[in-house]
Amino acid sequence: MPESPKEELARRLAIYPEGALPFFDSGFAVAALLTNEIRKLVLAEVIDNLKRGSRNLSGSALRGITKLSERDNEQLASVYSVIIGLLSESSATPDDFVAAAKGILFTPPHEDIAKSIADSICSAQSEIADMVGRAQLAGEVLPSLAAFDIVVDVRIRVIDGEIKTSIPVAILHVDTDAADQELWVQLSRGDIEETIRKLSKCVADMQLAETLVLRKV
Repeated sequence: MPESPKEELARRLAIYPEGALPFFDSGFAVAALLTNEIRKLVLAEVIDNLKRGSRNLSGSALRGITKLSERDNEQLASVYSVIIGLLSESSATPDDFVAAAKGILFTPPHEDIAKSIADSICSAQSEIADMVGRAQLAGEVLPSLAAFDIVVDVRIRVIDGEIKTSIPVAILHVDTDAADQELWVQLSRGDIEETIRKLSKCVADMQLAETLVLRKV
């Protein structure tokens, strides 16, 4: 006998460790502080992020919308991402989600906000499912970007107790969703400027390619 949508959710949620509850529950608490209008804008940004082919939503993408701290935005992004992952390709209802996820992703005080977010995601389920499919297609074949961290260091050369020269250097860390596939590299200001130039051209080329493809679909 095939499992019901609610049973499917319970099975998928069973893999979440007990330690996940405080993190996600904090995210639901953050969401409860936002107005309905702000939450609509958050969902719109989540969908737009998927349209761009990205499977990971960074909290920094929400900063201009929510005006919250980086930590709060990361937790909020995680809440939307996990609910979309559970409901985008499921026939489960918001009530099914609340019943299955209570005590795993959120505590009883946050049941109403959990249902509200699930309602909004289910209302846009068709569009979200299409965008999730596109993002999954973008992530096929090769390792995908999981983290991109960069800091600026200052190198100083001291000779005979005197500073002779100095130069800023960017330290870049790139991580992927594959095991043991990450990179650390240092870049000069010239390297950064050239990389920005190439990436800007790449974005323009991708926008053109997307426009041409959509015309033929």
